[in-house]
Amino acid sequence: MFKPRETEAGKKRNKIKKKLLNTLLSYTVLRLKEKTRELHRIGHTEEFNRFLYMPMDLNTMETKVQAKKYKCLEEFLADAQNVLHNVFLLYGG
Repeated sequence: MFKPRETEAGKKRNKIKKKLLNTLLSYTVLRLKEKTRELHRIGHTEEFNRFLYMPMDLNTMETKVQAKKYKCLEEFLADAQNVLHNVFLLYGG
């Protein structure tokens, strides 16, 4: 099976320190909260949780950023897409 060879530049580009990544993501979460003033105030009650596979909101994402839990950008993207999915599920399009 053919496996593409990674270049040194590609390896370095994909490697970002966890602290720097989470610092940059904290700015992203703050911007999302500014743009969606009401969305980050919506909490997940037990009534909502039974409809959600994985409860996620901007406050939870902010907590994860502050605790430096994100190891890569894809983890953050998955949480952001989960927030979008939950909003559509709970409140419609």
